[in-house]
Amino acid sequence: MASALFYLMSFALASFGAWAVLVSLEDADGKGLDLDNLAGLGKKAPILAAALTIFMLSFAGIPLTLGFWGKFYLFRTVIAGGTIWLAIVGLLTSLVGAYFALRVILTMYFKEGQPTVFRSYWTTFVVIFCALCVVVLSFIPAELFTLAAKALIGA
Repeated sequence: MASALFYLMSFALASFGAWAVLVSLEDADGKGLDLDNLAGLGKKAPILAAALTIFMLSFAGIPLTLGFWGKFYLFRTVIAGGTIWLAIVGLLTSLVGAYFALRVILTMYFKEGQPTVFRSYWTTFVVIFCALCVVVLSFIPAELFTLAAKALIGA
């Protein structure tokens, strides 16, 4: 259970940050976004693009992000529980997710476009805070895992 809680925390931080980036890009007319709305973000808003890159890498479970450790602990627990087939399914779905995360990153940096960016103090704060947490906390995963385990047993 601690590994699931750890993964949930890492996924939540990346999700909050990614949604904050998308909120910064959404038009006032309420029209939804698609992948092409991210084209050129690397040039127009490099901080937002860098943060979204961090979140996408975390979703993909790439090392030096909290998402890597979340998936590591989750897969370790699944394998220790004797359900190797579930770990294989998880690995395959992670590879599919990594493909889509890479598409987002490539679109931001290598596809021409002029995204509309609406900046506010709070969304910028959330983006930067979440990006820093996803990276900085990845250097202390054992301590965070211990906190997750203690939270579950009420210690």
